[in-house]
Amino acid sequence: MIKKYCLIVLLLLANIAYADCTVAPGGVLDNFVLNFCDSLIKWGAESTSLANKIFMTLFALEFLWQLTIKKVFSGDIEKLWVFFFTRFALGLFFAKYLVNVEVYQGIITFFAEYGARVGGLKVDLHGSTASLFAGVTPSSMISYFSCAADAVHVATDESGTLSYITIKIVLAITQVLFFIAIIITSYLLMEVFIKTYFLLYVGFILTGFAGSSWTVNYWQRYLQQIFAMALEFLTMCVLLGVLSDQFHNWTKVLTDSGSDLVKLSGAFFNMLGVSIIAVLLMEHLPKWVSSKLAGIVHLKLDDKLTAVSGFMSGSYR
Repeated sequence: MIKKYCLIVLLLLANIAYADCTVAPGGVLDNFVLNFCDSLIKWGAESTSLANKIFMTLFALEFLWQLTIKKVFSGDIEKLWVFFFTRFALGLFFAKYLVNVEVYQGIITFFAEYGARVGGLKVDLHGSTASLFAGVTPSSMISYFSCAADAVHVATDESGTLSYITIKIVLAITQVLFFIAIIITSYLLMEVFIKTYFLLYVGFILTGFAGSSWTVNYWQRYLQQIFAMALEFLTMCVLLGVLSDQFHNWTKVLTDSGSDLVKLSGAFFNMLGVSIIAVLLMEHLPKWVSSKLAGIVHLKLDDKLTAVSGFMSGSYR
């Protein structure tokens, strides 16, 4: 937790905010995420190559073990052609669908696009990250704060130095707290994108361990994490859709408040309260949904994967 807040401080110092209220991609935070994700995609080719080598090595070792120990040495050489056919068919099937990054990318994309449609946004996880953002982005959140703060500065500049001194102090404190809440929200959004791409393209090497019944649990764990990340992405997209609607409502409220410091103060209190609730939801709800539902998926898959593992090891003939 301390490390996370240290990162937030760095973002406060390093971020360059845009002064318009439009929710559009662009800015230091967006570019950082896009560049980082592009780098992870480049690692995807290396991960795919290593995963295929690991898969073929493990599959060949287990195949030779079954052939020599469970067939030749035990004298079970009847219908040996069935053994060869089933093992090669299984190996080709696993190599085609289990060691294939597009399969796992498709799982996350399906859930992410569904969540984006529910939230009224759009995301694109295919190929280049150039169109990754098509909705609420980390930089656009900071940009919105800049616009809201400008409205307060204009209103306070038009009044005297000592006029509404209490309200001005309250507004200043509220702005700082609101800024911190927006920064945390931006970070949580960045975290989801970075974790998704890291899991897809760097963690993909774990799919190679599906090559044998001895190590299939590593792949099983990876598959569970893919479903968990997909559900976390889905929940985050829904929450971002709600937050996007709030941004538009806040813009209207700030515009209607004009130079009235009392109305601006009330508007910022409302914005602060909603933003704090949004931070808490984004911090806990996606992880809660992914842990609960991904756990159910894991339990449902256990029986199926146990059967597959047993078939690979030669328990079923």
